[in-house]
Amino acid sequence: MRTLAIALLSAALLSPLCRAELPRVGEPLPPLAIEDRGELLLAEDRPVFQPWQTDSAPAQPRVVQYLAARFSTSRINEPFTDALEAARLDPAHHQVITILNLDEALWGTRSLVLKELEKNKRQHPHAILVVDADGEGRNQWQLESAGSAILLVDAENTVQFFKQGALTDAEIEQVLAALREAMPSAAAEGEDAPAR
Repeated sequence: MRTLAIALLSAALLSPLCRAELPRVGEPLPPLAIEDRGELLLAEDRPVFQPWQTDSAPAQPRVVQYLAARFSTSRINEPFTDALEAARLDPAHHQVITILNLDEALWGTRSLVLKELEKNKRQHPHAILVVDADGEGRNQWQLESAGSAILLVDAENTVQFFKQGALTDAEIEQVLAALREAMPSAAAEGEDAPAR
């Protein structure tokens, strides 16, 4: 019995998805799999969820936002998301992934959060919206409780930018410049790109 317990513990510790790892600039994005809820899709105009993982994203630059599912937390990233929307970058050449930690939603607000997320999916169909019902991302990426994080990941899955909390104006410009640089030149100019 003791041998079985040791074997199970060893397997859990050696599994790449079980290891918690803070994202680091210049290194690959640590893997994350969200089985409970997952990516929000609209199937025949109805919301459905499917499991999601970081390695399911196509080889494109992507902005990843990880947020506690609280309205106050979403306001932290508003200057960045407003600037990203104003940049009018072609969504065919990059991804915006928003992961909401539903485990940190305030008591009684889960259904409101999910309705708001569905509304956002309808407004921004190119965006990837993920519901993390159990807080897997916060645990796996060792993120601060009840906060937010912004990551910029290039097409090779290397973290180019990572910060927890509010971005300064200079950091917003830094992320947008790096995203434009990572995109094909015509797409990065923002001309005739569809609004997000």
